[in-house]
Amino acid sequence: VSLNTISGSINRSKRSYYLSANQSAHADVTVSQTDFSRAEYGMELIDVHVNGMLLHSGSQTQVNDAERDYYITGTDSLKFAFDLKIDDIIDVVVFNVK
Repeated sequence: VSLNTISGSINRSKRSYYLSANQSAHADVTVSQTDFSRAEYGMELIDVHVNGMLLHSGSQTQVNDAERDYYITGTDSLKFAFDLKIDDIIDVVVFNVK
């Protein structure tokens, strides 16, 4: 699904998460109250930022090879190609198509 094929109003949700502990690369990071299935897991409908920097999504292999920044592992979880530090901020924007 792309934004070009959506008719009517577009709903989006934006959530900010402040890390209270360090997270190792490739560890599951839960972003509660986010539902990636609402955007049908489409990378053109999901934006993930860490500390204000827009990240690039990819496959598990691409992230493991550090070719991309993150991949979605579930309806509310991500894995990053790099370590996250306490007080990092993850912002997630999901354009809802369901």
